[in-house]
Amino acid sequence: MNKPYLITFYTLCFCLLAGIATGTSVDSIKSPKLWLKQQNELGQAMLKDGLEFDNAVEIFKIATEFAEKQNLTSDFNELLIGYGIALYKNGDIQRSYITLLEALPKIKDSELKLKAEVNQIQGMNLVFQDKFPEGYKHQMEALKYYSDMGDSTGLMSVYYDLGTNFGSQGQPKLALKNYEKGIEIAKLQNNPKMTILGITAIGGSYASMNDFEQALSYSSESIELAKQLNDDEELAWAAINRGHILGRIDRFEEALYYLQKAYDLSFIIGNKLLTAYSLEQTSDIKFKQNRINEALEALDEGHQIFKDLGQNSNVKNIIQKYAEIYFKQKDYVKYKEYNDKYMALKDSLYSQEMMESMANLKQDFEIHKMERENQIALLKKDQEINNAQSYATIAIVCAAGMVLMLLLSLMYMKNKSAIEKNELLSAKNAEILRQNEFLAASNQDLEKFAYIISHDLKEPLRNINGFTKLLMRKLKRNNAEQEVSEYAEFITNGTRQMEELLSGLLEYSKLNSNRSEKNLISAKDNVQKVVDNLEIQLNEKNCNLEIENLPKVHFRGSQMSQLFQNLIANSIKFGKQEGNSITIGSDDLGEEYRFFVKDTGIGIDPEYQKDIFVVFKRLNNRKNYSGSGIGLATCKKIVEDHGGRIWVISTPGEGSCFYFTVPKKPRKDLFATSNDQNPADQKNLSEPSDMVAV
Repeated sequence: MNKPYLITFYTLCFCLLAGIATGTSVDSIKSPKLWLKQQNELGQAMLKDGLEFDNAVEIFKIATEFAEKQNLTSDFNELLIGYGIALYKNGDIQRSYITLLEALPKIKDSELKLKAEVNQIQGMNLVFQDKFPEGYKHQMEALKYYSDMGDSTGLMSVYYDLGTNFGSQGQPKLALKNYEKGIEIAKLQNNPKMTILGITAIGGSYASMNDFEQALSYSSESIELAKQLNDDEELAWAAINRGHILGRIDRFEEALYYLQKAYDLSFIIGNKLLTAYSLEQTSDIKFKQNRINEALEALDEGHQIFKDLGQNSNVKNIIQKYAEIYFKQKDYVKYKEYNDKYMALKDSLYSQEMMESMANLKQDFEIHKMERENQIALLKKDQEINNAQSYATIAIVCAAGMVLMLLLSLMYMKNKSAIEKNELLSAKNAEILRQNEFLAASNQDLEKFAYIISHDLKEPLRNINGFTKLLMRKLKRNNAEQEVSEYAEFITNGTRQMEELLSGLLEYSKLNSNRSEKNLISAKDNVQKVVDNLEIQLNEKNCNLEIENLPKVHFRGSQMSQLFQNLIANSIKFGKQEGNSITIGSDDLGEEYRFFVKDTGIGIDPEYQKDIFVVFKRLNNRKNYSGSGIGLATCKKIVEDHGGRIWVISTPGEGSCFYFTVPKKPRKDLFATSNDQNPADQKNLSEPSDMVAV
C-alpha cells in the first residue's frame, strides 16, 4: 500500500506555531487569550468535521504548552481536554488516557456535559487497553450524567461504546443489545452520522455470530449512507467492516478492495488507528490466500502502529496471528515463542471477578436512575395533592355537606382497592422480572462455559500435536523402534479426535446465539447447494441421490444448510459398500410440512434410535466411522428451535429414514419436548433408518 501524499493549508500554520513553541517572543502575540481561543475553535472544528486528526493534535499540543507557560489556567484546562480528545480521535490511546486523567479532576461539578464526555472517552481508552471493568465504570458514569441532563445524543453514543466493550470481550449478543438501543435513538433524532455508526457496528456483531447474510446487508446499508453524506471517516470504518466480513466467507478479492479503500482514506482523514486496522485485516486475507510474506509485511506495519498507539488488545491479537502463521509454516519453535507471548498477554475475558464488578456498576446506575425517578414521582405526587386540595375546597363550597361526605367515602374505598391491586400487581411484575433476569444470566453463564471449554482447550492440544510431530521426525531419523513410533502416532490421533470433539461442541454452543429473523426460503434450492458441496463424497461412495419437490418454508438459511448437510453426510457415511440410494422429499400435513431424508444404508436397531440425538452418543466404532457425535444433536436443536420435531425409522440392513417437521406459520423460539411420544408411533410409517452420530 502506498500512503497518499497530502498537502494542506495547516502545514503553514504548524510552521508558524512551532516558532512560537520554540522560543518566539510572547510579545509577538498581542492578545494571548484571543489567540488561544482561535486555536481552540480551529482544533474543535477539525475534530467535528473529521479533518486530519493528527493536525488537530498538533494544534492543541502547541496551544496547551503556550497556555501553560503563560499561566492561563482556565484556557489551559479547556485546551488540555481538547488535546486529550484529539489524541483519542487519532488513536493515541495511552497519551489520551494520561492527558484526560489530568484534566478530569479540574472539571467543575456544574459542567455535567463536559464530565460526561471525558468519562465516555476515558471508558473507551481503557476498553482499548483490555481494561474492561475500569472502562465500564467510566461509561456508566457518563450514562448517569447524560441521563440526569436528559441528553439523548449522549445516551446514544454511550450505548454504542458499551456495545464495543462487550463486543471486545467476545459477547456479541450483549453488544448487539446496546447497539440497537443506540441506533433507535439515532433514528428518532434523525442523526445520519450516528445511524451509520450503529449500522456498521450491528453488522460486525452479526458477523461475530456467523450470521453473514445479515452482516453483509447491514454493511451495504452503512456504506451507501456514508457515500450519500460524503463522510470519509464513517466510509472508512464501514469499508474495514465489510472487508472483514467478506474475508470471513472467502471472498478475498472483494475484501482486499474495501480494505485498500479504508487504508487510503485513513491518511486523508489522518487517523492512524484506521491505518492499523486495515493492515491487520489485509494480513488476515493474504494469510488465507497463502501469501505468507505479504501477510507478514502487513502484520509488521500494523503491529508497530498498534504498539505506538498503546493498543494493548490489538497487540495481543497480532501476536496470536504471528503464532498462527508460524504454525502453518511448521516452524514450531517460532510458533511456541509467539504463542507463549500471547498467553502471557492474554487476560481471561470471562473473569468472574470482572463480570461481578461490571454487574455491580450497572446495579449502581439502576439505583441512581430509580432514585431520580422517585424524586420526580414525589414532586408530581405533591403537585397532584395540591390540586386535589384545591378541587376539594371548591367542592365543599359548591356542594352540600352530606353529599360531599358520601362521595368522598365512595372515592376513598374505590381508590384504596385500586391501590392494593396495583401494589400486588407491581410485586408480581417485579418477581417475574427478577426470575427472567436470573434465567438470562444462567443461560449466558452456560454459553460462556461451553465457549471456554471448546475454545480455550484447543491451545494446549495444538502444542501437544505440534511437538509430537517434531518427536516423530526425530525418532524416524534415529531409526527408533517401531513400537515407539506407534505410540507417538496414537498421541497425534488422540489429539486430532479431541480437537474434532471441541470444534463440534463449539458449533453446538453457538446455535443459541443465532436469533436472526426467519425468512421464507426455497428448501429445494438450499438442498441443491448442499448436494453440490457433497458431490465428491457422493461419487466416492457410489451414492445415487434424488431430490423431490420441496416447498418454501420460514427458516434461517444457514441453519437449514447445516441441517441437510448433517443428514445427507450421515447417509453417505453409513452407506453399504456396493452403493447407496438417497431420497430427499416432503409431505404436506396441513399446518406443517414433513421432510424426510431416506437411504438404503446399514440401518440401526430400534432400541438405539432414541439415543442417536444425544450429544457425543456414538453407536459405531470410531475406527470404522469417523465423527464427533454432535451432528444429529445439532439437527435436533435446529429443528426444535424452528417449532418442529425430528425422529428416525430404521430397519437394520435395509436402511433408514429421518423425518422432521416445519410449521407453515413461523413460530418464534418454540421448543418441542424430547419426551413426547415418537411421531412415528402415531402415523403409519414404515420407512427404515440408519444413523449413528455425524
